Amino acid sequence: MVVNAAALIILGFATYLTFKKPAYGFLIILCELIIGSQGYLLWVGEAGNHLSLRIALWIVVMVTWLVKELFEVIREKKIPAYWFNFSYYFPLLLLLLAVVVAVINGVLHGNDTTLIFIEAKRWLYLVTIIPIVILLGDSDSRQKFPLVAGAAVVWISLKTLLLLYIFSHGLAISSPIYAWTRADLLGEITTLASGFSRVFLQSQVFAIPGFIFSSIIFLKYLNENSWKLSKRIAIYGLTSALFLSVIITSLSRSFWFGMAIALFVILFTIVAVFRQNIRQWFITIGYIIGIGLTTLVLLFIVLQFPVPKPLFSFNAKLLSDRANANDAAADSRWALLPVMTQATIKEPVFAYGLGKTLTYTSSDPRIAKSSVDGLYTTNAFEWGWLDIWLKLGILGVVAYLWLLLAILKQAISTLKINPYQSLAIMGSLFALLSLNMFTPYLNHPLGFAYLGLLMLIGRRLD
Repeated sequence: MVVNAAALIILGFATYLTFKKPAYGFLIILCELIIGSQGYLLWVGEAGNHLSLRIALWIVVMVTWLVKELFEVIREKKIPAYWFNFSYYFPLLLLLLAVVVAVINGVLHGNDTTLIFIEAKRWLYLVTIIPIVILLGDSDSRQKFPLVAGAAVVWISLKTLLLLYIFSHGLAISSPIYAWTRADLLGEITTLASGFSRVFLQSQVFAIPGFIFSSIIFLKYLNENSWKLSKRIAIYGLTSALFLSVIITSLSRSFWFGMAIALFVILFTIVAVFRQNIRQWFITIGYIIGIGLTTLVLLFIVLQFPVPKPLFSFNAKLLSDRANANDAAADSRWALLPVMTQATIKEPVFAYGLGKTLTYTSSDPRIAKSSVDGLYTTNAFEWGWLDIWLKLGILGVVAYLWLLLAILKQAISTLKINPYQSLAIMGSLFALLSLNMFTPYLNHPLGFAYLGLLMLIGRRLD
């Protein structure tokens, strides 16, 4: 009942704020997405018949906003002009159409209706992009979103390091925290063979754009200050190190791959478009190395803090072991790939709709315990782009690529006007679409919020 009361208070507060100023309601949605990871932090209703806070918040804010907008239309007797100030209409509407077709297609293919509903519920969050990007036309609202997102990512980063400290030092509270994290799907805490406790929270993905934006702004202010540090510049540098520490300790190969692609895109663009002298290059590289060293110092302090005695010895072997793809999770992912590929080839145009399941042989020890032959049937697939193609068909893939291309085109068009933020948008975008190859985010509210933020920041560059 305490959980219900807390959720109801948040919902009531969100309704009031949305009615007073819609931007604040959507800011609450954004905070919950980043802080709540998979969205099961709080519930509304009784066990077995409850609604997650994420879905309840979405319904409350969207309905309140829509009612407020309709009353405004009736009062003014015309549709506001800002409704049409949206360059992403066609690809977004085409993608929503592909989702509707996928729901119908899933029913026609006889897919499990519960799975169809669960997946459609996730895709419904895509609609949130429309009010966030179209209606928040005033500069005050647009500036608040990146700031609030940054604060939420700082919170997630500090939470990650705190959990890392608790489990690397074997504190007594580690057992109830682990049980709570597993029960409410807040993330994954896994003890590796080396003794290191991996802390992975799904919303850590926001640490990637967080690092890219903060480090680029760090370099921007350094350049404007004749490459001399100041208190404000140092804060951006420390924030970059904080975000990078989360990306490293997540031990997510998908995150690492996305970061590598992002850095390549940023460096390639700088070389191809801008001309920097040798001195500027050396200074820039020196400060980037400084951020990296600060990150290592931060991790060393967290993992090797002497009180109480740490259970794990911090060394580089951890990263090299994780970079090696020969583990159960990687083996299962590669075993799934040919099964997904064959299924996609059979229905490349119309696909199978939402709720599609496949059966493959998994190397996951947890599945091996519950299955005699190791066969595993699921509708949740690691290969993100193939997941979209398998369920939404070629229409969904084309619509998504069109939407991503529109964001990229927007960033490129402002490259000469505001190079720093344009580079950050480009790097962040390529990071997401790259890591989605191995870990699905573009079919999840976290991915939609990620894209919505990039669109919103892109509008600030117009």
